[in-house]
Amino acid sequence: MKTPKKDNPSLRYARAVLRGTDQTSDKFVLRLPDGMRDMVAEMAERNGRSMNAEIVNALAHQIARFSPEKEVPARLTELMNDAMAERIRRGEIQHSVREMSARLEHIAKELDHIVSESREAVQEGENPPA
Repeated sequence: MKTPKKDNPSLRYARAVLRGTDQTSDKFVLRLPDGMRDMVAEMAERNGRSMNAEIVNALAHQIARFSPEKEVPARLTELMNDAMAERIRRGEIQHSVREMSARLEHIAKELDHIVSESREAVQEGENPPA
C-alpha cells in the first residue's frame, strides 16, 4: 500500500476525522453486504484514510446533505464542515452544481417547448397539450 504524502489534503482530513473519534467514541457493529467491505477498503486506500474514517466521512456527507435543519453536536458539525471542505477541494461541489445547471437548462428547454405548443394550440382554437 502506497503511503500518502504528508501534505496531502485527504490525509489531513483523515487525521481530523480520527481526532473526532477515539476509544471513548460510540461503537456500532455494522453488517455489510458481500463485496461492500472490499469497496470501502479500496476507497479508504485511495483517499489515504482508514476504513473507519472513510465510513465516518461518508456518513458525515449524508447527514450534511439530507439533514441540514437538524441540530447536531458541535464535534459532529466540525466533522461535517471538514467533509464539505474536502468535497469543495476535490471539485465535487462544482461538478454537482454544473450537473444541476445542465439538468435545469434541459428542463427549461422542455418547458419552453410545451409553452410554445400550448400557445400554438390556443391560437388554433384547440385544447392546449397537457
